[in-house]
Amino acid sequence: MEKKLTRFEQIEYCKSCKNVKKVGLTTVCGLTNQVATFEVSCEKFEKMGGEEKKEKSFFGSWKGALVLSALGFIRFALKMGSGETDFLGIMFLVLGIGWLLFAIFGNKE
Repeated sequence: MEKKLTRFEQIEYCKSCKNVKKVGLTTVCGLTNQVATFEVSCEKFEKMGGEEKKEKSFFGSWKGALVLSALGFIRFALKMGSGETDFLGIMFLVLGIGWLLFAIFGNKE
């Protein structure tokens, strides 16, 4: 008799299936829209071909860079309106734009 898989092992198993789907924080089957119920293996399992789906983290995506750039721009613009120079706002803006360029063009996996 084979060992039954834990929920964590089921999720790892499902991640390599082309039918896997994320619903919020939960991994479900794209065919049944339910969490895995199999004990050892899934009869509907289809190996994902080519590259596996990979989600970029907040820091590896353009979203984080856009947030940092926007915060820098807003801070810089608010300080410039009062006639002050805001080096922190400029730094956020420059780092955010650099991060954005890297996220878009330099991070090809």
